[in-house]
Order: sequence, then C-alpha cells, then structure tokens
Amino acid sequence: MEHQTPAILCRKALRKLLHRKGLSWTRPTYTLAKGNLDEQKQFEKQMDLIKKKLDHQGDRRCCSSVHR
Repeated sequence: MEHQTPAILCRKALRKLLHRKGLSWTRPTYTLAKGNLDEQKQFEKQMDLIKKKLDHQGDRRCCSSVHR
C-alpha cells in the first residue's frame, strides 16, 4: 500500500482546484441557533393534544382533499 502524506492547501489553491472540477466553495451566510429542548418538548406535547382533539371531533379540513 502506498503511503500518503496529507497535503496542505491554502484557500486560494483549494478554490482553484474545486473550480477546475466544476465545483464551488462558499461560506455559509448564517448559522442556526440551538433550540431549547424544554420548549421543543412542550410544543410537541401541545401539537399532539391538538391533533388528538381534532381526531376526536372528526375535523379533517386540512386533509379533506387527500381523503376524498
């Protein structure tokens, strides 16, 4: 097996290499903030209660076109 040493490329060289291969490299415009796990669990519980309530009432307006 051939032993390979890691190559170190500067950003400019990496961009040129990617461009020759028909690829591009862009930096992210923003990063998403971490969510609050407690708030997310509470939201999921509320949504489950709403879904159950709608199922018990027989209200399926949001899905009526799919089930007909």
